[in-house]
Amino acid sequence: MKKITQFGVIFLAICALASTAFAIAFDEVPLGKTDPVIDGVGFWAGDPAAINDTITDDSWSSGNAYLMSGYDDGTGLSPASYDSFIGVSAPVATLFGDVSLDILSEYQLPGGTTLWLQGVLGGALVEGISLTLPDVDNDYHSLSLAFASGADTLYIYDDLDSFGFGEAFHIDNFGSNPYVPVTPPPVPEPSTFLLLAAGLLGAGYLKTKKKF
Repeated sequence: MKKITQFGVIFLAICALASTAFAIAFDEVPLGKTDPVIDGVGFWAGDPAAINDTITDDSWSSGNAYLMSGYDDGTGLSPASYDSFIGVSAPVATLFGDVSLDILSEYQLPGGTTLWLQGVLGGALVEGISLTLPDVDNDYHSLSLAFASGADTLYIYDDLDSFGFGEAFHIDNFGSNPYVPVTPPPVPEPSTFLLLAAGLLGAGYLKTKKKF
């Protein structure tokens, strides 16, 4: 009965962890939604000059929603209409254990552009990954990163241009698993060692006695 109970607890724990994994395609919210919060994951944006909003869109690929790094202010001037980065916040009382996403420029990225994905914990950078494009590119690229100690915030961006702004870009197919700390096995107390030694001595004595 005890074994069944222990198995049930482990099974429920695994189910709880699986249920907190995130798979976000941005079809979950209406187009035009700014700074969406999906399953507790918050998306937002910023740049050196002004704080704008991220926005769900599908103008690049009709019917396929994604998250833009900012919004068009109607002037048609880029990059002033867009933000330098997309920030992502983990749900309350949760840390990102790993993350994956697709990133694509709304315009052609010049050769040498570097795409970045960084994880932050308590305001300090913990892990980062980058991808430098060798040629002019307007294709999707996948970035993925695991965090040894978890991350509470993500920053996604590309190289800043001469104006200090990032190129307009968007992300799609955001996925993450929660960080689960690894608990080291407990160190046996001295009394445990004494019991083990006594058991070994007793077993040895019985074996010797049996021979005679």
